[in-house]
Amino acid sequence: MNITMPVDHFNASNHDTYDMRYIIDWSFYNASHGPILFYAGNEGAIWNFYNNTGFMAETLAKEMGALVVFAEHRFYGTSLPYYPNTFNTSNLRFLSVEQVMRDFIHLQDFLKSNASNPELNKKATILFGGSYGGMLASWMRMKYPQHFQGALASSAPILWFKGKIDPNAYTRVASDVIKSQGGQDCYDYIGRGFYDLQNVMYDSSKWESVKNIFNLCDVPTKPADI
Repeated sequence: MNITMPVDHFNASNHDTYDMRYIIDWSFYNASHGPILFYAGNEGAIWNFYNNTGFMAETLAKEMGALVVFAEHRFYGTSLPYYPNTFNTSNLRFLSVEQVMRDFIHLQDFLKSNASNPELNKKATILFGGSYGGMLASWMRMKYPQHFQGALASSAPILWFKGKIDPNAYTRVASDVIKSQGGQDCYDYIGRGFYDLQNVMYDSSKWESVKNIFNLCDVPTKPADI
């Protein structure tokens, strides 16, 4: 489904709008006690997230009798302001976290005003998201607690900003997992593998070997492919 959304939530003189896509799933909804489970869409088409989030859309929704909502992030999928000129430099100023959060609040307000289901206006809304979507879920719960009563954020580095976090922290964590699961030999092999790949990046005579080792469809044709 689509909802008409302001392009700029913070400028009353800008009356431009766009169609924001969302998914609403009533399959398990129980009006007597079910909450709203709201997925904060991130950088991709919303159906991809819906089809890969069964824990929320099926398991939890069935257990809780919940209404499920998936909101598509502006500038992704079919939610494209100023299409077909969406990605013109002048329009990208509307691609911001602040605008996205207001999109999701606007959608929530619209759904809760549904005359056919007036009980929705009193339902708790729990946010969900992963990675950047989890960051959005966390930030919205922090900034707009009057709208959202909880958030479940998966793999959401909400403080991952330059100067705030050690930029090598992810590499260290991933390395520790490799060591704990595969042992030191596995870790060493992977390290040498990356070293070897870097060494053949500009040696096209070795690219056929890379194709065979990784079972690629085609032989790499440029360093960027390696």
